[in-house]
Amino acid sequence: MQIQSLLIRQGGTRVDLDDARYHFKPISNERDAPHVASVLIPAHQDRLLAITEGYCIYKSPVPARSIAQARAPKPITPPPAPPLAQDHPDHPANVATAAAPADEGTDDEGADDQDADDEGADDATADQGEADGADRKAATLTDAARAQMVEELGELSDEALAAEYKAHYARPPMKNWKRDTIITRIIDAP
Repeated sequence: MQIQSLLIRQGGTRVDLDDARYHFKPISNERDAPHVASVLIPAHQDRLLAITEGYCIYKSPVPARSIAQARAPKPITPPPAPPLAQDHPDHPANVATAAAPADEGTDDEGADDQDADDEGADDATADQGEADGADRKAATLTDAARAQMVEELGELSDEALAAEYKAHYARPPMKNWKRDTIITRIIDAP
C-alpha cells in the first residue's frame, strides 16, 4: 500500500518500524510533490495510518490525459432511419401508381413494383422524404411530360441512370431495383 507522509521535509522522511525502514520521498521533482513510501506489512500500515496528522493513504492523481478524455464530448450518433412507409401497399404513392393506367404500353412496371415489395428489406433504409416528394411531383407532371422523361431516362446507361438517381436522393439506388423502378423513382423525385 502506498502511504503518504503529510510532513514535507527536504530529502524526505525516514521511519523505522520493527526491522523495516521506510523512506517517504517526493514522487517527482515538483516543489509540492507528495512524499510517498510503499508499506507492505499490514501491521505497519495500521500503525502509520493511526497517526492521522502525519500519514494517509496515497491516492495518485488522475493523469491529465484521462481528465481530458473524461471531459471530451461523446460522439453523437444519428438515430436510425424510420421505416420506409412507401413500401407499405396502402401508402398513397403505391395506391396512386397501381390505379393509374400504364402510358408506356408495357405491363412490366407493375411487376417491378411487386419485385421491389418482395425484396423490401433493402428498401428499409430509404427516407420518408422520397415518398412525400414523389406525391407532389407526380401530381404536377402531365402524362405527356412523364412519357417524355421515361423515354429520355430509358436511353441512359446503367451508370448514368444510377448517377441521376444519386443526384436526386444523395444515395445510390438499391442494387436489386430494375431500370424501370429507378426511372420511376427519378421521375417521382422531389
